[in-house]
Amino acid sequence: VATKFQPGKWRGSGLGVRKAMLAAAKESVKRLGIKQIALYQIHAPLFPASFEEQGHGLADVVEAGLAKAVGVSNFAMDELRPLHAALKSRGIPLASNQVEFSILRQLPLTSGMLDECQKLGVKILAYSPLAMGRLTGKYSAKHEPEGRRGFSSYPMREIDPLVALMRDIGARHQCTPGQVALAWTISKGAIPIPGAKNEAQALENIAAHSIACELSTDEIKQLTEMGRDGKTSVWQHG
Repeated sequence: VATKFQPGKWRGSGLGVRKAMLAAAKESVKRLGIKQIALYQIHAPLFPASFEEQGHGLADVVEAGLAKAVGVSNFAMDELRPLHAALKSRGIPLASNQVEFSILRQLPLTSGMLDECQKLGVKILAYSPLAMGRLTGKYSAKHEPEGRRGFSSYPMREIDPLVALMRDIGARHQCTPGQVALAWTISKGAIPIPGAKNEAQALENIAAHSIACELSTDEIKQLTEMGRDGKTSVWQHG
């Protein structure tokens, strides 16, 4: 079970970040009905405290036995480094940085974050690797996604050529466009965490792991070139 420390909830609590993290972790363990959280992450780099102090807060949570491993989410490298150093000084690794990463948001790759995190032993967890369904092949310019889907929200008319390429590549490997999208993410050294509404989608996602080994260098290059860098936001720094 993975869960997060939400800075927004605790900013006005009057507690320092270390006490706030401990209190939040205790509440999460109680709500989840478990003794220990497998992965406890800071949701975003928005708490009004130094990143070094936030690192010590995560270390406190581990030492209290409330979490087995700790990570961050949406952190840029200049925010991650001091936090990583604080954890290292306590003998605790920083396990992960969870960021939006897909063919349509390659910023973690082009910024050098993937390479630097690999050197530090930090895994990149890629959320929205299917761009909220836009890379599954289900949608097109004639059938736009419905509802509020904020991540990588490009009009499908701009994405259709990429999806067509993904269909072609998928046909060669007997897989779906969505599996091609996940395989691309895996090929870059990230761990995708796609959503699934049912068992069939979950099984389709799992099968993408074997396809990642089959994509050629040229296919990966074509997908990369047709993708987008993406952008940061008030809370998405990485």
